[in-house]
Amino acid sequence: MAFGRPVVEGDGVDPALVQVGEDRIGFALPAALREAYLLFGRRRDLTATQDNLVWPQSLDVDPDGVLVFRVEAQSCASWGVPAWAIGQDDPPVVVNVGDGWAPYSDRLSVALVEMVIAAFERLPLPIFPFWAGMGGPGVRWFAGPDVLLRNDGETWLWVHGRTPEAVQAVRKRLPGEWLMVPEDEEFDD
Repeated sequence: MAFGRPVVEGDGVDPALVQVGEDRIGFALPAALREAYLLFGRRRDLTATQDNLVWPQSLDVDPDGVLVFRVEAQSCASWGVPAWAIGQDDPPVVVNVGDGWAPYSDRLSVALVEMVIAAFERLPLPIFPFWAGMGGPGVRWFAGPDVLLRNDGETWLWVHGRTPEAVQAVRKRLPGEWLMVPEDEEFDD
């Protein structure tokens, strides 16, 4: 069963389009958002599964001063960066489901990964408390072809696969710094 193709050169939007977006809104994008556009911004299979990453040339700032970068498929929710955090490289994210902006994520990079991980099926398990942050986001489980993913409080993502190739496919689909990656070697019992 195919998992999907990895992110490759050419999957990002043209830097000129990012510049068009920055000119439109009147300021530079946070580094995390700019990098996402340049790395995988054209990959609609990653950026439009349930929620849509707003095209850079369509970026806008709402009346509350929030830079909206993500909109739910039926426009019933929006995600953005509050005006006071725009100058940060990896600013916090807020969400609006129709009744005003509320905190969503401490880091834009995490919200972008969460958007991409929506391509995986959320398992019908309760959200468990996260031991390292009992008052924050909990533990959620996802599945994909031959893999299980565990999102620990938007802090860590654990991947377990039936094969090393299945895990590698997740690493390619969710690019970034991966820690604690075991060597591809056989272990003796």
